[in-house]
Amino acid sequence: MTTAEASLSTRSTSTIGDFTHWLRRSPGVVAGALVLIAVIAGFSILRPETFFTVDNAKIILNQTAVGAIVAAGVSIALVAGQYDLSVGATVALASVITADVANLGVPWWVAVLGACGTGAVVGLANGVVVVGARVPSIVTTLGTQTILLGLISWFTNNAYIRIDSPTMATFGRGTVLNIPNTAWVMFAVCIVGALLMRYTIPGRNLQAVGRNPEASRLAGINVDFYSVAALVTTGVLVAVAGVVLSAQLGAGHPEVSGGYLLPAFAAAFLGAAVSRTGTATFIGALYGALLLQCVTNGLIVSNAPSWSQEVVQGAILILAVAVSQMARLRARTAGA
Repeated sequence: MTTAEASLSTRSTSTIGDFTHWLRRSPGVVAGALVLIAVIAGFSILRPETFFTVDNAKIILNQTAVGAIVAAGVSIALVAGQYDLSVGATVALASVITADVANLGVPWWVAVLGACGTGAVVGLANGVVVVGARVPSIVTTLGTQTILLGLISWFTNNAYIRIDSPTMATFGRGTVLNIPNTAWVMFAVCIVGALLMRYTIPGRNLQAVGRNPEASRLAGINVDFYSVAALVTTGVLVAVAGVVLSAQLGAGHPEVSGGYLLPAFAAAFLGAAVSRTGTATFIGALYGALLLQCVTNGLIVSNAPSWSQEVVQGAILILAVAVSQMARLRARTAGA
């Protein structure tokens, strides 16, 4: 064997060894991938003529977009140790604001900024109450959800607000490389968010705050600031989801809040369940939302009763929370 061949063989062995080591340290990732593959394979075998098609894949990606972005917003709050139960109402509010502002005849990006600004205000209000008044986030955001639903009902009289401008509707129906535009927004949010969380100081500080607030405070991290910032970011991301929803529907939808709260938390906890540390992540939110949508779509094309979707989503949420808690405990034990 020549020196070059020996070097190539050594590198190959090292690569295989590294990959094997990664597999052993990331059982959740492997299990999550296998579950997604099994779901796709199962429904493809059961309904090959409707589920396993290019058109249905585009439908799944398009319908995953809003849920995945909401789940990403939920994940940010969870990383900081907060729960935002107002995300459903914020989606509805952002979609309504997008439609109302777009109908003023302004450029589309002004409507987007208006919706995102509204989401930031909602998140800031939640953060101020949580940090300033020391009201638990789960109580604060539940109250915010109720307030927003009342305001939306008053503002819209529970009626759709159709978007007159064709720009947003065209975007919502369009594709690039045969992938829906809305899916590209979803990928961009999740990938950029994951990179920021992993490679920036604020991202690492936010994770430290969620893991141990007291230790973070002793280390000089402004825990209150990061708690508020996390809820503001959640509000902005959820508002982006509302913009995407309004583009898909070509209208502002005042009555969608209930359809995104449970799936968003289920997706976020699914993502946490497959992570090595049991914590929520952007990529995990994308995975969880995609898995849930594949299951939901599969049940629909299999003509399963409508109530089965809620039952499955609830069961997945309970299982995901349990698995993520076990993963987090295992990570803490290994760290100790």
